[in-house]
Amino acid sequence: MSPDPTWRPDRLLKILLIWTSFTTLIFWLPTVRGAFDGDSYEWGVLGFSGRGISISYWFPLTGSLFSIVLLWLGWRGARFPFNMLLGGWHSFLAVGLTMVVQQDPDGFHLKGDTVGMDIDLALVGPVFFGGWMLLTWWWIVRDFRQNRNNDVPTWTKRNRAWLSVLVALVPVQFILLHSGTIESLRDQLGVLLSVAQWLILGAAFVPREARQA
Repeated sequence: MSPDPTWRPDRLLKILLIWTSFTTLIFWLPTVRGAFDGDSYEWGVLGFSGRGISISYWFPLTGSLFSIVLLWLGWRGARFPFNMLLGGWHSFLAVGLTMVVQQDPDGFHLKGDTVGMDIDLALVGPVFFGGWMLLTWWWIVRDFRQNRNNDVPTWTKRNRAWLSVLVALVPVQFILLHSGTIESLRDQLGVLLSVAQWLILGAAFVPREARQA
């Protein structure tokens, strides 16, 4: 059987990539807010912390770049190193969360001060993230068994249009975040816009058919 020349991400891969976008928000929000809010914004990511673009800012910035590459490879049909990166990321989340909860079961919360979010993950976190890890590796094994096309899909005008929209949001994000104080309406709108921007990044990357003239 010859490889399928019209590869598209299957339903499970789409779900995994969308979930990956949610999990990598921990890098994107500090990257954007650190740059645009400045020293008024205090962030913390996986043991690293700082204000604005302080000396530790390299960590969320590197995490954001890693996440963009990971999502790009996944939506564009890459196999290696995407499969290992995807499996490694979700294994890291599941194993890391379990270790943290065991060390401090009362102190593990997912917080977002601007939008008033405070979720206790000590009980459901390890099981929930462990389930995503198993689902990810199941898809990876299944993908390795398939004979599919490894060619990079065509980058169309529709892909460029989506990417242009996302890039055009950056000045708006800067105005909202830089001009608003922490917990102000402008800051909240800037955060929500940044979240939406990140979550629809796949719309710019996913293979699309060119529109017929």
